[in-house]
Amino acid sequence: MRAQGGEAIAVRCDITKVRDTLAMARQVKDAFGRIDVLVNNAAIFPRQPFLDMTLAFWKEHLDINLTGQFLCCKAVVPRMINQKAGGSIINLSSLVSIWSSVPGLLAYSTGKAAVNRFSSALAQELKPYDIAVNALDPGAIRSEGVVDYVLEKGASPLEEQGYYWAPPLPRVIGPSVIWLARQRANTFTGYFLHRVEFGKKWGPGIKPPPSPLDMDVSHLRARPDMD
Repeated sequence: MRAQGGEAIAVRCDITKVRDTLAMARQVKDAFGRIDVLVNNAAIFPRQPFLDMTLAFWKEHLDINLTGQFLCCKAVVPRMINQKAGGSIINLSSLVSIWSSVPGLLAYSTGKAAVNRFSSALAQELKPYDIAVNALDPGAIRSEGVVDYVLEKGASPLEEQGYYWAPPLPRVIGPSVIWLARQRANTFTGYFLHRVEFGKKWGPGIKPPPSPLDMDVSHLRARPDMD
């Protein structure tokens, strides 16, 4: 990144701890003067069937994959608001948040489904501050978890379904994340998106689909004349 003229710093942070996330936001602010974009990417990917699952395993998944995103937002959003220039939050989700035929991913898929709803609800609350919030399914990427699961241990149930191919390198996520980072609440917010559809169903030059934040649910609300 520096060779191409960019700047970066590494900050050690346990995203399950309030103190660490606040310190991370402070160090970034001190280094760059402002925070305009937050990408919540940290997650764990171990598998365990429900009947074998311990409470500790369940809590660890939700603490990292869900609460970690919450705490990072809590640390960063007040700074974005104080800057009075909007911002963009991109929460990494997963296809298994809406499709869960992968054995052993109950805790992971539950956390990612919650990330989708968290992102939508947060987008609604931060709209007055022009801060966009979107959830992004990056697809199968050659991350540590996928390498361990697919390339080393094998994934016969998935391979039999023809689901997995050679996972691409993480850099394929770049264009979609960069585009989302440039969005604000008045341009594109509140969506759950699939990275593989970037440039086809959403992205530059493509009319955004109806926002979930503008969904009309009046017909679903209880009325006095309804039993």
